[in-house]
Amino acid sequence: MEIRPPHPAEWPACRMLLPHAFERKPAPEVLLAFEESRIAGGVAFRSRGNLCGMVDLRVVRTERRKGVGACLLQHLCERAIAAGQASISVFTDVLANPDAPPFLTANGFERKGRLLVMEADARIMLPGLSKIRDRLNAAGKIPPGVRLVKPSEAPMDEVVELLDRHLLAEPSMRPEFLRASFSGSRFEEFSVIVLLDGRVAAFVLVEWLHDLGHGHVVARVVAPEYRGGWANVLMMALALERGIAAGFSRVRFDSLEDNADTLSLARRYHADTVHILDRFLRPLRSPEATSR
Repeated sequence: MEIRPPHPAEWPACRMLLPHAFERKPAPEVLLAFEESRIAGGVAFRSRGNLCGMVDLRVVRTERRKGVGACLLQHLCERAIAAGQASISVFTDVLANPDAPPFLTANGFERKGRLLVMEADARIMLPGLSKIRDRLNAAGKIPPGVRLVKPSEAPMDEVVELLDRHLLAEPSMRPEFLRASFSGSRFEEFSVIVLLDGRVAAFVLVEWLHDLGHGHVVARVVAPEYRGGWANVLMMALALERGIAAGFSRVRFDSLEDNADTLSLARRYHADTVHILDRFLRPLRSPEATSR
């Protein structure tokens, strides 16, 4: 079996084999496995700092149960070690790939947590949130120093600090794509930053995906002292208003498996669970470190 990066003429085949890996730009790195000059499988991945993540592995159906996936993972680990990376992070959808968890466990990966991806109708969510917002306003529960702004109007260093401290510290989260750059237009139009007396109290980063026809809540954080109250209601209602005005009707959001507030919200608005993502992590050790 030969495993190598694709030649230029083989990139269209990579996109057909690993379509989800190419939904985000820039394109990922790819390794292809060949049996007698035929593509038997491939693995796409992205590197960020000392982490190799966003791993997407596929084996051609006729080549399964032949060790192709294990060989691809081994080559990926060797490549990551050579690049000085400390670990490989894999998310697998256990609904779509029920065989993936035992396969990853057998290849040295450990399950670190579960992330639920849910989808709801924004037109059902917004009326409910609007009623709560109106009640909060009528009861004087919203502090007078609150402003709702776009990312370009906010101190993004405070947003990044909240993200790092309260979201990316969770072992189930996806640091390889949450820790993206907030500059540019990706989050500008629909995201909401909540400022209280000029300081960031909460934020929701929303990306409305025109080609897929739905919005995606990439990250949502409320500072602990403002949870369970006005901050989440205000920013989510405004983000949904903007999305609906732009012609979107569906919104996707993530939840940790033990996030009672988000799971309660999902039940209230009859959200569908579209993915159950288990995160697996494999620590890497260089040959020099192993021999010490």
